[in-house]
Amino acid sequence: MRIVWVLLAFGLAGGTLAAQKMDRPELSSAGLATLVKEVMGLRMSKPRHIRAGEWDRENLTMPQIRYACADAFASFEIGRRLFYDQL
Repeated sequence: MRIVWVLLAFGLAGGTLAAQKMDRPELSSAGLATLVKEVMGLRMSKPRHIRAGEWDRENLTMPQIRYACADAFASFEIGRRLFYDQL
């Protein structure tokens, strides 16, 4: 249950948490790709044609599924690092 709470809290306030933990106020309004770069030191691809695709369709495409999985993993890993690791 704690992991679920962490993911929910991070999803709502990930940038704010990163800004506080890293003492970088500009991160409070950062998107996921920026947080991945700043917290994990990695580049995250967010292709517009997938990001702006039809997410309400009954069956998502394989690229949409990969995109969603990458977002979920990145959110989890950033939250884990901010809550549990020394930055």
